[in-house]
Amino acid sequence: MAKINYQNLPSTTTPLNATNLNSMQETITSQALSSLLVNSWATNGYNKVIKDNNIVHLTMSVRYGTAAKILTLPAGYRPSSTVILPSYNGSVGNLVTVGTTGDVTVLDSSQIGSSVCFSTTYTTD
Repeated sequence: MAKINYQNLPSTTTPLNATNLNSMQETITSQALSSLLVNSWATNGYNKVIKDNNIVHLTMSVRYGTAAKILTLPAGYRPSSTVILPSYNGSVGNLVTVGTTGDVTVLDSSQIGSSVCFSTTYTTD
């Protein structure tokens, strides 16, 4: 991937424009994320992972899992350090972790079998 010139000076090799900005993003769609779900977790709405250079935006809404592990993110989409974030199921809050191994896990086992919704942004290595 060519370097992007973020300065106010024009670049003859890689001008900064909408096309270049969009090409820097990689996206895992809801359908592709569904194939990564484990332990009977099912999609419950909008799920998306967008990688913008080394910044990942993860949004998920899943339900009915039988164990704490929701999915494992592929290499390149894993955080550089473990992320702990709040989640919500419509009536109760919970915590979810995104580990450096890519495992996305519900911390409160009482939430297994219900809906879990969360969104986070983190950096990769």
